[in-house]
Amino acid sequence: MSYTEATVQLLSPQGTLVENDLSAPYLPRLAGLDDATLRDFHRQMVLVRRFDIEAGNLQRQGQLALWIPSLGQEAAQVGSGYAARPQDHIFPAYREHVVGRIRGLDLMKIIELLRGQSHGGWVPAETGNFHLYTLVIGSQALHATGYAMGVQFDGATATGDPESDQAVLVYFGDGATSQGDVSEAFVFAASYNTPQVFFLQNNHWAISVPVERQSRTPLYLRSTGFGIPGIQIDGNDVLAAYAVTAQSLDEARAGQGPRFIEALTYRMGPHTSSD
Repeated sequence: MSYTEATVQLLSPQGTLVENDLSAPYLPRLAGLDDATLRDFHRQMVLVRRFDIEAGNLQRQGQLALWIPSLGQEAAQVGSGYAARPQDHIFPAYREHVVGRIRGLDLMKIIELLRGQSHGGWVPAETGNFHLYTLVIGSQALHATGYAMGVQFDGATATGDPESDQAVLVYFGDGATSQGDVSEAFVFAASYNTPQVFFLQNNHWAISVPVERQSRTPLYLRSTGFGIPGIQIDGNDVLAAYAVTAQSLDEARAGQGPRFIEALTYRMGPHTSSD
């Protein structure tokens, strides 16, 4: 992993709590996590990995047209997914399977989609505001920003009531940061001070090009040029993903504007079964 001096980590690979200047602002977030919730974090990660492997096998058997694995990125998705409140809207890319499950999506809807048995997959209003998968790389960043602008125009955020204030969470990968749509989303998000969090899962490879070829600077710094604060976390640390996303969403709901999170993780499979 390409950790840097700026990487926020709350749980070390040895399973001990990390207490330093970077982790200190986020450690209080862990106080609200009871043993049952922590066990559910682990359960969700285990279940989606099993689902992922089985779906990959189905594709190899000709039962699916395509499979998009999330193997290795479970912690980033589970932590951030649990950080969102029920009223928040989530715009995935196309491998956020466990985030959908957390929001109430039947994973068979993803199988139906990639088997060609549905045209969209699911109704967001029926799946905890978990919006449709977007196969056009990076375009969901613009969809999310437009929705966040609408939330703001409707007065559904920054009212001071955390139980009703809405925010938008959008997922994408390191390859998407090279797409113009993501840069355009940054422009509008910063200009309109939208209540949203951009969540980048940096799995280091995009489709086939290493991240070093895509950017000469750490990706968490890219948003700062647009006026959006960026932070880098250990994406294999479910506690860091949870705590940093929860705080970022709270700040967005409070009217402090958009936030950008780069979660350093590693995709252990291909970009898709076609690559």
